[in-house]
Amino acid sequence: MSAKFVRSYDFSRIKSKSYRTLTKKYIWNGSNHNLIYLYDQLIILTIILNYLYKLKSKNKYPNPNLKKINIHEANIIKNHIKKMDSAFETKNSYINATKRFFQFQKDNNYMEFEILVFSYLNLISYRKRNKAKAIPDDDLIKINTVMKEKIESSHFNLLCYAIFHIALQTEFRISQICYLKTNCIQNTLKNNQFEIKTSSKTSNNQEYKAIISDLTKKHIDHVIIKSKKIRDMCSDKKVNDYLFLYKSQQNRYKPVNSHTFRKHFINCCQESGVPKYTSNNIRDTHMTKAAEFNMRNNKNQASMAILSGHKRVDTTNNHYIEMQLIRMLESTYGIIIGNVNCNGKIVDSINKDISNKKHIVEQGCGYCQKDKCYMTSTISCLMCKDFRTTVDHEKHFEIIINNLDDKIKNAPTEHDKEDLINIKRLYSAYLLEIWKKKEGLFDDQY
Repeated sequence: MSAKFVRSYDFSRIKSKSYRTLTKKYIWNGSNHNLIYLYDQLIILTIILNYLYKLKSKNKYPNPNLKKINIHEANIIKNHIKKMDSAFETKNSYINATKRFFQFQKDNNYMEFEILVFSYLNLISYRKRNKAKAIPDDDLIKINTVMKEKIESSHFNLLCYAIFHIALQTEFRISQICYLKTNCIQNTLKNNQFEIKTSSKTSNNQEYKAIISDLTKKHIDHVIIKSKKIRDMCSDKKVNDYLFLYKSQQNRYKPVNSHTFRKHFINCCQESGVPKYTSNNIRDTHMTKAAEFNMRNNKNQASMAILSGHKRVDTTNNHYIEMQLIRMLESTYGIIIGNVNCNGKIVDSINKDISNKKHIVEQGCGYCQKDKCYMTSTISCLMCKDFRTTVDHEKHFEIIINNLDDKIKNAPTEHDKEDLINIKRLYSAYLLEIWKKKEGLFDDQY
């Protein structure tokens, strides 16, 4: 008789009878995985559900209902997992197990979840440090000079010059820019404001959009005008609508691709007498210049990045300043804020009575002026009229917005991505109000 490997599934370690029942339903009916895998899942769920049960059992806890999970609890669970003394992969396995368990309960109407709960349970981001560095200004000017001189030599060189500038002015990768279509520019709800859309070939053709500067739009408009003759000659409908269309040496009509651009760019670097920079260096340059653009020298001045005109804000016109700030923020963070109401207030200083740790909310972004939360719903504190913050909290908002970008890129579903974008839009709206406060654009209501 052959030996058998036996594992005992001990549900009794789950302290809550209710959670014990829900876990049995999930283990026996909620997954197609093998029993060895489910055994490991049971160990994880026992730890997480016991932690959640202990949390909800606290005296005067605002949401004691075991079958209702709000975003604050999702965030608490995520932070609890992040603080575990475990490897990065182990922590993400805990988050995955928790999220699958919750999804099963939601699908079968066993538990209720606030709409953003699953957004807060995204995987913990971990990336190897990008070793690419921003191109120094002197080298950037040299490369720009050579690439500009080559424009007259061929239509291909003109296209590469435009791609180079669009890469400096947007967060898009070279591969995304190369596959832009002639209809990639569209109006936003705001006058004289435009956004660009592209499809990523490395993300299941997922569409990305971003606000663009006037200079970026001029480059694209110029390419469309200069490409009209090429486009009229091309009868291949598969490629005819690509923005960066050219006729190759083999008499084929095709769009510039990332490989041919990189080859041209490296040649220009060599002719410029600068190191062989890569596309990653261009991307890092964009991020550096966006940060410089964001960090204005003083209250009434905003400096744009090199090759972008060095535009000065006219402080005599508040409406003009506000529009510039909106464009700057939306371009820097790649988000259309739209009509978002900031119910809280940006104040000059926080009252000493509420500036202790007990009143800190939204990961340090501000304070609640009440001693106790009276909101019947557990929505974000940013949507509460009792939320208070100052211009000194600007950095906290920037950090959270940048962290949300990682979550958006790793969102498992389109629904999760939309939820995260809405959260980013709310934080961005507050950041805009902080910038307006610094520029002296606030009305009495603020």
